[in-house]
Amino acid sequence: MAMTRAELNQAFREVASMEFADIPADESMIPFEFSEKFTKKMEKLIARQKKPYWKYVNTAKKRVAIAVIAVLSLCMVALGNEEIRASMLQWCEDVYEEYIRYYFEGDTTKKIEYVYQLTMVPEGFEVEQEIGNTEYRLVKYRNNAGDSIKLEQGITEDRDYYWDNENGEWNTEILNDKEVKLFD
Repeated sequence: MAMTRAELNQAFREVASMEFADIPADESMIPFEFSEKFTKKMEKLIARQKKPYWKYVNTAKKRVAIAVIAVLSLCMVALGNEEIRASMLQWCEDVYEEYIRYYFEGDTTKKIEYVYQLTMVPEGFEVEQEIGNTEYRLVKYRNNAGDSIKLEQGITEDRDYYWDNENGEWNTEILNDKEVKLFD
């Protein structure tokens, strides 16, 4: 004789009911005792929930967000100082046999903020070429003897500068506590 689906379901219900037959219907009749470890953890949790800042640190995501905000705030305060921010920009140079490559790392610029120029043009020199925008500036002076002075200024964002290392001479000067490299 085959069993119907309703009879099968009724059999499952009866077996499940028999499993829980010894458990009282009223929860207050169930004997239980919390472990010492559980009791301590609950007391600690209840004490934490009474703190006024509990709603800000009650999950791991909120604690991570607070840590990130704190680190960003410290960085912003530190980088607000000119000396600290200036040290974050590194003037890097790679020296090869034929050329020297200059590049910048750190807090770079995307726009020329201050235009550097000669305050006193040497006698006999006149402007031969002058081009410029917010990212690059070139002024070229030349005299009758064919000598020239070329001043280039550019941004530091995504910019590399290459100088011929074999056919020129480098000089270093200190002007207003800044190191200036001159290529002849």
